[in-house]
Amino acid sequence: MNKNTVKICDMNIRIVANPDDVFSAITTAGSISKWWTEDVQINAKHGGNIELGFSDGKIMISGLIQDYRPGQRFSILWEHGHEAYRNSIMCFEITSNNRSESTLNFSHEISRSWPDSLKDHYTSRWQDVLGNLKLFLEKGDTALPT
Repeated sequence: MNKNTVKICDMNIRIVANPDDVFSAITTAGSISKWWTEDVQINAKHGGNIELGFSDGKIMISGLIQDYRPGQRFSILWEHGHEAYRNSIMCFEITSNNRSESTLNFSHEISRSWPDSLKDHYTSRWQDVLGNLKLFLEKGDTALPT
């Protein structure tokens, strides 16, 4: 993105799972539907498309996969849909702490101004979503954000 990019979310989460399992959970429709949203279409490869639906299809977002490095990094350029996503880059970066634990760095940058009040709300929502991812990977629990 450009110099006017605003980082609207940046957080790390430790997960008791190896990097390949974390990567699979963030790049496969069957897994994404367990912790983020049930309405998922993804062509998981560099240059592939991703489309997510929320609120029974009332909100749709779609984008292109910009970076696809198994076990390491997955990023999306969101092109269409809800304003929180449109013209933004979302990145999931995975590092291995040991064979059974990983750290996931999640960041989301947007190329326009973004009020601090919305950043706080947005970050809070992502804490919940990534908490669901952690529960899914560590305990097999499935819970979607409300």
